[in-house]
Amino acid sequence: MVVPIVTALFALAFGLSVVGLLSAWIPIGTSAPVVAAMIGLGVGIDYALLIVTRHREGMITGHDPRESIQTTVGTAGRSVLVAGSTVMVALLSLFLIGIPFVSALGLASAITVAATMLAAVTLLPALLAVFGGNLDRLRVRRPRFDHADDHGSGWHRWTRRIQRRPWPYLVSATVVLLILAAPLLSIRLGSSDGGSAPSDSTARRSYDIVAHAFGPGWTGPLLITAEYLSATSPEQAQAWLDELRTDLAATPGVASVPSATLNPSATAGIVNVVPVGSPQDASTEDLVHRLRTDVLPQAEGTSHVGGATATAVDLADRLADRML
Repeated sequence: MVVPIVTALFALAFGLSVVGLLSAWIPIGTSAPVVAAMIGLGVGIDYALLIVTRHREGMITGHDPRESIQTTVGTAGRSVLVAGSTVMVALLSLFLIGIPFVSALGLASAITVAATMLAAVTLLPALLAVFGGNLDRLRVRRPRFDHADDHGSGWHRWTRRIQRRPWPYLVSATVVLLILAAPLLSIRLGSSDGGSAPSDSTARRSYDIVAHAFGPGWTGPLLITAEYLSATSPEQAQAWLDELRTDLAATPGVASVPSATLNPSATAGIVNVVPVGSPQDASTEDLVHRLRTDVLPQAEGTSHVGGATATAVDLADRLADRML
């Protein structure tokens, strides 16, 4: 088990180094290397175990270690390259979503997978050659199975049973997978906020205090920006901003509109809108859509909905459009 872990760690270090170099030219968020490390370590150990297992089987059958390594790389190594390439294509398909940080996740993860593939067919065979016949200190006995139904390992009997009657198992497995996938039809995507943090963290405690003392909407207020380039005077711009504030306060789903501020040149205004629900609540998502489609188009000037909560709603909408 030591050899696969060492191989995976070296591959992971190489892959993350490449990701770090690319970050000088491509924006890569802090979460991308973490996700890439998890995926790279998993597939790296998996690919290395496959090759080591095949190599052990070759030595058990009496092959010379060097001959066994050559045969293993030619068979299991090819499987690793095909499997790794498939994983890389799947990860790079995240670029189709069109969200920069998601694309960075796919790129960083694909690079680490490529590093594990490279290590599995270069570094790992070299390590196996160094160990030679001492890969396993203890003697590995060749397993012997009786082909009778009541002999052999449990997996052996299970496989024979499936091969005799494949259709019932195929239908049953398909039905189970469809049942497990059924909730996807009603999935509602979102982003984590302070309410998702551990209960003993300061972020969660602050979130709970604000939610209980002022209302859940205060944990994620909406930021409305209004541009009044066509206003003929500061008084007219202020009147338009006051009218917008009144309309926002009367909108269903709005708890309060605590402030509306006009800039010194009277060309733009900012309005803070507190929703009734929390940032993760469905009513807040509906409010963002309602403001954009019904309220703001009727207001004077050019207005937009922004803020962290609105950004999370936009992200969820984009993901849902790409997934479904």
